[in-house]
Amino acid sequence: MRTLGRQLATGRTADIFAYGNDSVAKVLRDSMPGEWALIEFDLARRIHGLDLPTPEPRAVLDLGGRQAVVFERVDGPSMQTAVIAGHMAVTDAADLLADIHRQVLACEPPPGMPSAADRLAAKILLVDAITEGERRAGRQLAYSLCTGWCLLHGDLHPNNVIMAESGPVIIDWYDASVGPPVTDIARSNLLMSSLDSEFEQELAVDGGDGARTTYTPHLPGATVELLDVFRGRYLEQMKSVLDESGIDDDTWRSCLAVTALGRVAERACPDSGPLLALWRSRPPWACGSVSPPADGDPPRAVTGTP
Repeated sequence: MRTLGRQLATGRTADIFAYGNDSVAKVLRDSMPGEWALIEFDLARRIHGLDLPTPEPRAVLDLGGRQAVVFERVDGPSMQTAVIAGHMAVTDAADLLADIHRQVLACEPPPGMPSAADRLAAKILLVDAITEGERRAGRQLAYSLCTGWCLLHGDLHPNNVIMAESGPVIIDWYDASVGPPVTDIARSNLLMSSLDSEFEQELAVDGGDGARTTYTPHLPGATVELLDVFRGRYLEQMKSVLDESGIDDDTWRSCLAVTALGRVAERACPDSGPLLALWRSRPPWACGSVSPPADGDPPRAVTGTP
């Protein structure tokens, strides 16, 4: 039986350790449901069979009472680390992330993938800082905007791309699903945004040159200025995908709003105020006019067909 090696990285829900010579173990925190490891392993196994650069999932283990997923080890810095260290230009990294995202969206999903609308609607049920009417509107909006048949990563940002010697490798597929491209683009946009809340301002670090390091735990070391440039360039590169999907400004704002509501449920941001403000700034028509599908009914696609 192999033992855990040195810790390589840490995240909100898990820690990453070396495991043998050619593997890593993603070990869930004690507070995380153990079945999450099985879910991630299953999704990663399905995705690894596609024409995308992903690490091979190898096993699910119980390591001292903590559930872990064992993956093929991929050596190299994350895209985030490479940018912060000055080894990669911000614009080059944003262009590459957009190119990777287009590859993901263009890949035919494997059978058995969960629905993005179902996953988002389930998260919204967990948000306790909204009224019942808002919860109903959020779930209706999720089914109205987030039903589709493209492969979505669900958590694509610079820290989930490893810059291996052989080329970029995409990691962390726990939130993978099927849906329309706008759902995944809105999610990545939100993850690369500085919400600039009062809590965030208190934790911001002045680098001495006027640059403020923002509170984004999944993007350590990022400044507000860097995020603004990176996200702006990424959205420029993804505009053609949104245009091809017929996404207008109101639809984009509505998708950002309901994505923000789902993010509240994840409790990833200590101050949910800016996320709730984004939710409540949605266009007036986006109060939800499509009811969640009944059990057994096929979801209605916004773009594309299965």
